[in-house]
Amino acid sequence: MPQEGQMTTDNFPVLVQKGHDARESGDLEGAADFFAEALALEPDDLSLRLFLADTLMALRNFPATIALLEKPAENHPMLVPLLAEALEAEGKHAQAASWLEHQLIRRPSGHLHHHLARIHTALGNIGDAREHYAQALFLTPYDAVLLFHAAAFHLTHGWLGPALDLAQRALRCANPPDGIHLLMGDIWTRMAEADKAMRHYQMHRTQCPQDGDIITLRIMALADSPNLSPDFVRGVFDQYADRFDADLVNKLQYHGPLVISQALAPFLVGCAPKSLAILDLGCGTGLSGEPFAPLAARMDGCDLSPKMLEKAEGRHIYTQLSTEDFIPAMRHGTWDLVLAVDAFVYVGALSDIFAVAAETLRPGGFLAATFEAGPDTGFIRKPCKRFGHAETYLRETALASGFDILVLETASSRMEKREPVSGFVMVCQKRL
Repeated sequence: MPQEGQMTTDNFPVLVQKGHDARESGDLEGAADFFAEALALEPDDLSLRLFLADTLMALRNFPATIALLEKPAENHPMLVPLLAEALEAEGKHAQAASWLEHQLIRRPSGHLHHHLARIHTALGNIGDAREHYAQALFLTPYDAVLLFHAAAFHLTHGWLGPALDLAQRALRCANPPDGIHLLMGDIWTRMAEADKAMRHYQMHRTQCPQDGDIITLRIMALADSPNLSPDFVRGVFDQYADRFDADLVNKLQYHGPLVISQALAPFLVGCAPKSLAILDLGCGTGLSGEPFAPLAARMDGCDLSPKMLEKAEGRHIYTQLSTEDFIPAMRHGTWDLVLAVDAFVYVGALSDIFAVAAETLRPGGFLAATFEAGPDTGFIRKPCKRFGHAETYLRETALASGFDILVLETASSRMEKREPVSGFVMVCQKRL
């Protein structure tokens, strides 16, 4: 017979019930004690081991959770997901990934791929994370939480098209995740769709009034943004790169490089071949740089779209290509000529760009650009998402930045709906 106070298996159901009662009443430590006593009586009971592990996780006792699950998980796959969560919480992401990948070999599942995607994101393995999200979505395409997380992941890394598609699918689920309208607002903001972003921000504020301050800040930033976001521009041109030249030249009768080269020609007479340091802002596939390649001792190009730069590299006219925005690209050198052929139509406020151009051009150097026409004063974002600038705005901005204006005249560099798009060509010279 057992001694007084000694536990027997007869106590097992009592201890388990006491553990559940304590957990339900919010006494997590008491629940953990009861479950641990019961598990000592029946160490092979996997459900009880999971109850105890889950309680320890709720207590944020991650080392104890790991110790409880690590050895038996080798033979019992059902313990692996919670073990991985505990390892992840302890910052042991690589170990967590190893356990989950081993489990995937045994039994592929969308949940495991989803968990691995989050871990690889934390490890900075963005390619692996994207692949696991793809696998998770293939296996569980209607999981609202997965769709939400995948959309947020794609947004974070600037893949706006997939982010929008995933978020819209999450929104169509029977029970959309909390925060979906906030995420939709952020995506539309990055895509420069202010009206759509505002609508989703307002819906989030209605559903989650406690987030009122967050939404106010988002809306203020949306209202104050004078330019298209780099992510929007990058997303558009990455998708357009393969057909860009054909569409631009054949369908839109694009001739911006010709407009610029003709405007510059009188001022470049006598320039020796291969003598100028040239920077091609928003170089795209390199169409804009080709007319000037014979004059370039060095010609660098920048464009936000990596896929456009792949096309530009194939022309073999650039010394260096980068995905930097205009201002950082200009600050990498001292230039004789800065070109912006159909590039400033994606920028509203130009004062900072003109100022840095004046700083980085050699005395007597040139800034040459094309623009689309806008209002009588200032600038405006047009329905096509491109900016139109007033002639007076361009003149005042150039003069205030330290340029003399050599050319500022009406010009069209492309067609739209079979009509020339009104605009300007401008050549400025840094004051000597």
